[in-house]
Amino acid sequence: MILEESCVDADLPPRFARLCAEPAMSAKNERLLTALLAFRDCLRGEDPERSASLAKAVSPSLVEGAVGDIIDRASFTHIVITLMIADELETALKLCDDAFAVTASRDVPVALAQVHSLRAHLYLRLGRLAEAEADGRMAMEIFDQLKLGRQRVVTLALTALCSTWAEMGDPARGLELFTSHRLDGPVPDTRRFDRVLYHRGLVRSRLGDHGGALLDLLECGKRLIKRGVVNPGGTAWRSHVAEEYLALGRPTDALRLAEEEVALARRWGRPRALGNALRVAGIAAQEQGAELLAESVNVLTDSPARLQLARSLLAWGAFLPPADRRPVYRRAHDLAKACGAIPLMTTAANELRAAGGRRSRQDSCSLTDQEMCVATMAVRGQTNREIATELYVTQRAVEQHLTKVYRKLGITGRAQLACALPGHLPGGEP
Repeated sequence: MILEESCVDADLPPRFARLCAEPAMSAKNERLLTALLAFRDCLRGEDPERSASLAKAVSPSLVEGAVGDIIDRASFTHIVITLMIADELETALKLCDDAFAVTASRDVPVALAQVHSLRAHLYLRLGRLAEAEADGRMAMEIFDQLKLGRQRVVTLALTALCSTWAEMGDPARGLELFTSHRLDGPVPDTRRFDRVLYHRGLVRSRLGDHGGALLDLLECGKRLIKRGVVNPGGTAWRSHVAEEYLALGRPTDALRLAEEEVALARRWGRPRALGNALRVAGIAAQEQGAELLAESVNVLTDSPARLQLARSLLAWGAFLPPADRRPVYRRAHDLAKACGAIPLMTTAANELRAAGGRRSRQDSCSLTDQEMCVATMAVRGQTNREIATELYVTQRAVEQHLTKVYRKLGITGRAQLACALPGHLPGGEP
């Protein structure tokens, strides 16, 4: 479909006009047309209210047909993504759950994996990382069994899983997955690979490869602009490029792009996109950024974007008087912990300690944030299973972190951890 490649293609308006004028259009084709029009508006950042009316118009027959009919499946996918961009996440989740109820009695692996992929992205936006990982892994297992390579549905699952791992503190695993699917180098200039560039950029950023992340995100933005996709509610590439500019010491470039995204997000009017853009703009504005950061927190407070709220709280806290920081950092910590975002949780814990006059857990030792977090919990006497449950990760991930901790500290096991981490334990002396 032309819409998949460009929202600004000159053939689109007359084609849509002809379709709308057809008196004998089937109900199935009418649903697809409605879904495509709403999807186009979302990508262009126009009329977010269309998604709400669209959701009310969805009939049970759409979900039933989406399992076996290619047209209804296309309608279903575009509706779910439209709702996701418009922050109508619970409605989109309900559609996915209804689809799973239908697939339970049928042998439809591609449809099943596609719904898992969509739900993984929804859970990622909700900050429910353990569930996002489970859905992403399930989808990838199905696609790998079917040997579908780099098809559109595969990239949908793969990008959700890689970004989820990055949020959970394991971006290297995400980069390995990109590499194993031959997605670590140049990718074709078609719509489905825009999301590859975007999510790969996020993974590289978490790995500290700011130059590589910047190249991926700028290329993603270039392609999206060419296609007429400007809404940061779908792909917030400008704010992420701004963060890379900040990491590379280019604050003027960062502020320019961040302010551009704020303007686009205000036009769209949904909290996730606006709150995220305000946060980055506030950080880029430096001393003048307090008001933007306060607005970001206010915008996100009642939204489902918990990870974005935690980040905004952390950034805003730095502008508050020392006595007012602790409850803000505590809230950021609790949000990140509930999501299973180990790096963000650890950063919040460090800021919380600093605000209370204690030294951060990080000093001259070479442990990463997530390794320090797992090591501290192990010293408290928690088992690998208990740590995995509390952090919403697998036991294997906990074991890998502890193995790295032992090697870096030059010890052989848990019994030596308490002595190897003096001054780092909660309540311990600095």
